[in-house]
Amino acid sequence: VVKGRDAAPVLIYGIDIEQESQVSVIQDYVDLSLLNLESDSIPIIMGAALAESLKLEVGKKTTLALAKENVSRAQLGFQRVLIVGTVKTATELDESLVLFNRRDVGRLPIPTPPVSLRLKIDDIFNAPTVAWRINEKLPEAHQVTDWTQLFGNLYQAIQMSRQMVGIMLFSVIAVAVFNVVATLVMVVNDKSADIAILRSQGATPQQVLAIFMVYGASIGFFGCVMGALLGSALSLGITDMQLLQTDVYPISYLPSDLQAYDVFVLCVTSWFMCVLATVYPAWRASSVAPAESLS
Repeated sequence: VVKGRDAAPVLIYGIDIEQESQVSVIQDYVDLSLLNLESDSIPIIMGAALAESLKLEVGKKTTLALAKENVSRAQLGFQRVLIVGTVKTATELDESLVLFNRRDVGRLPIPTPPVSLRLKIDDIFNAPTVAWRINEKLPEAHQVTDWTQLFGNLYQAIQMSRQMVGIMLFSVIAVAVFNVVATLVMVVNDKSADIAILRSQGATPQQVLAIFMVYGASIGFFGCVMGALLGSALSLGITDMQLLQTDVYPISYLPSDLQAYDVFVLCVTSWFMCVLATVYPAWRASSVAPAESLS
């Protein structure tokens, strides 16, 4: 895309408006019927971030520079296009995506426009296998690619982010467990005289141990419940916040998918760690000698 002295590389897709919904969800972000506009210039839909970087607006015209067959000689064909809409997916696609109606392919200043087919399968993680099988059936002149080759970096970035979130969650839980231990140790030191009185009245070490175990488990239970409620509320609303920039990161938001099973496992694990953390303070409380504490 060329505007004055500014230029930006783009990915140009000629789409069939009626069938596009069968292979993508782009229609959820923009009205594809805008590409049916009759104009002396080819109507296009441009990524919002790309339009913003080149200071292009809807209803304005710009120029596409397309490489011809002999790219080494820098032979370019120029075509005026009309921006009829912008698409904002909050991903790095917004930096380079250009859509136009497939019927306008013949108007492009290139001798043999490339033709491609896109397939949508039920299991997206099976795409590399399906692509490999299709490639085995086609002649060598054809090229088969799948989403992991085109946008695999986006998926890998999200997977890495998930792993980092897991590490951070474990760190936060570990710090919280340490706080539980420190709190119970301070309670034991502060209530040593009361513990000694209970012991002198007949309380066994096992009963004192059980009291502090229940106390620590109660702290962990209420903490897990409050954390689950606040965390769930935050995860449901954080997706709508634009915290990043697509010119630096693959996405501009923090994707979240609240899973009840994940929340349950996290809460149970946190509570179990809290219960384990109470063992040492409870053991110290059960080991308090009444004579020494009351002297």
